[in-house]
Amino acid sequence: AGRTHRRFGKTVYGVMDGLDRLLRCTLPSPRVAYAAPFRNQAKRIAWMYLKSFTRGIPGVRVDGAELSVTLPGDRQFIILGGENPDAIRGVYFDHIILDEFAQMRPELLPEVVLPALTDRRGSLLIPGTPKGTNEFHRWAMLGLAGEDPDLTTLVYPASKTGLVPEADLS
Repeated sequence: AGRTHRRFGKTVYGVMDGLDRLLRCTLPSPRVAYAAPFRNQAKRIAWMYLKSFTRGIPGVRVDGAELSVTLPGDRQFIILGGENPDAIRGVYFDHIILDEFAQMRPELLPEVVLPALTDRRGSLLIPGTPKGTNEFHRWAMLGLAGEDPDLTTLVYPASKTGLVPEADLS
């Protein structure tokens, strides 16, 4: 889990990290997904990055209707929304990015995402901005507590990154 502020670059990092993991995956037909709370939101914030970062790769196939990019070797990166968890059920993934998980349905992670990662021992990135005490907060606290060696939480407050002018923080 990663707690960051607005304008930190979570989406750019998530898409680039997902592409890196997709290209490095040694399993057949790897799949990576980026999900925001809503599909239209995911399309607005991540789709242009995915298309831009894969433009010029020989053999790349872009499917605007499915919001997916397929790279050589049947490597697929899909943009999803979290508003309909049942639409994701039954699919495997090697890596999933759940951006702004604090705004998603709490059952999405345990009932859909974690099972989708299980078969192939996939990985999960949960970047987000705190929004009260919710599932995102709970997962972030678990990582900070250090009780699970497979869970890491990184915290980047706006007051420390220097990305947002100090005058805008108040």
